[in-house]
Amino acid sequence: MTLEVQIFHALQKYDRLLFNGLDEWINSFPWLQENYHYCHMYHFPESKRTPFPFLLSILSLAACFLLFFLSKLLSPLLFKAYRNLKDDADREKWDVKFVSALHAAFVFQGAVRSLIEGGGIFFNPNNPSDYTLLGMQPYACGYYSELGKFYETITFGYMFYDFWVCIRAYGFTLEGVFPSLVIHHFNIMISFLLGIKLNIAFFYTLSFMTNEISQPFLHLSWFLIKSKVPVKHPVSIVNGLLLVTTFIGSRFFVNLFIFYHFVKNTFTFDPRNCVGMGALTAAIHVACNWHWSWLMVKQITEMFGKKKPQQKSEENKEKKE
Repeated sequence: MTLEVQIFHALQKYDRLLFNGLDEWINSFPWLQENYHYCHMYHFPESKRTPFPFLLSILSLAACFLLFFLSKLLSPLLFKAYRNLKDDADREKWDVKFVSALHAAFVFQGAVRSLIEGGGIFFNPNNPSDYTLLGMQPYACGYYSELGKFYETITFGYMFYDFWVCIRAYGFTLEGVFPSLVIHHFNIMISFLLGIKLNIAFFYTLSFMTNEISQPFLHLSWFLIKSKVPVKHPVSIVNGLLLVTTFIGSRFFVNLFIFYHFVKNTFTFDPRNCVGMGALTAAIHVACNWHWSWLMVKQITEMFGKKKPQQKSEENKEKKE
């Protein structure tokens, strides 16, 4: 039993003690009662129904804020680049990116380990642990593990912190990247809430969580710029290549493969059904990440399309002559 699963088990008794009334009230919703039979009742008979991990979600949220304020406290002592930042907004971005990079690295390795434990990185319909599942059930209910549930809960708590960060950074606006971020955040919250509550679609949610592989490189590129590391420095070049490769590779091509697999094997997009709701959230997740991939490609093409000042002046000379 891994340390994460031990923590998960240890917190369950406190969830029952502190949040039993709230959990029972949520369980009374007709929509949830109608959809328990898909996977939750398969993994746990009524007598063993597990509580929702409220406490782990709250601890995840609190840990994000703690790391944010620790960065504010320690970064000026540890990093000269932080001390040289003159803009308060840049200092806050540093703290935000520090937390985001740590979360991304933590949940990426957790998602990969959970997929391997569940049956393999690529979907294994003949997983011995799920031999009694029939029809759509291997796709909806397979790959369940408490390790995967732990990491989904960590990300569920993180999304509330990150939503607060987005509002502070952009405000409520319909311009720029903010609308897609809001859609993405609410979509992840709904998707993971369903997965954690109904023990459903772990292969797909864990596979989408591997998109986080690109985040550390994305944030490191910003740290390097603020630390005045030259663009042509080997570290900047390698990080840039890893960023483009992991971002486009995971958020476009991997998501395309996973979504194709999902659509091919699902039987409904009806939101009145938990499988249909999951299919809709998967579609929204893929759409948001494709949009960001397109923005990155657009930014790269614009960067290479810019003419150097010397080249521009020579062209102007030629025109005058």
